[in-house]
Amino acid sequence: MAAEVMDLEYLFLPVDLGTFLLRKMQALSISGNPPSIRPPFRYNRIHDVESIWWCGLYLLFFNVAKGVKETSQESSARQVTTAALFPAAPNGCARDLFLIDGRKQENALGSLTWATSSELSHTVAVVNIIMVAGEFVNAYETFEACLVEPPDQYVAPDSFQVHSKLAVAFSEAEKAFNGIEIEEA
Repeated sequence: MAAEVMDLEYLFLPVDLGTFLLRKMQALSISGNPPSIRPPFRYNRIHDVESIWWCGLYLLFFNVAKGVKETSQESSARQVTTAALFPAAPNGCARDLFLIDGRKQENALGSLTWATSSELSHTVAVVNIIMVAGEFVNAYETFEACLVEPPDQYVAPDSFQVHSKLAVAFSEAEKAFNGIEIEEA
């Protein structure tokens, strides 16, 4: 599930909400209605694409290539990262931080030794999938910047670019891992 959907709020609104609040206060003086600090949350197409991305990450963290033997340290590192990203009770905060924190992405990549230590093509494929996180952040920031502009009408986001990047990353991963059987870790 997409991080914003788990939290039921926009996470990438412009940092400068001062202008937004000023416009809302001006609207209040005209309409007599109390201002909303944040625009109402609405599910959008980027959330759909992000949900598919999380499914891909789930497969990377909960599986290993058949016959690969992880050391106990490697297995432990992968399990810690997996538990943080996919806790028993859904936790949007962990996903929010993963999307915006490059160090968390690097740590996650480091915990996938089964996928990154054997062949360069595997490493590139996994890196490309994880790095799509930046594309989501860019798409959300671009879309949510439009939400604070009058007339506060819902504008459908352009999800094409992030969808294309994810499709390419998954396609490259499919080629890189073609013929490799995976099993539950």
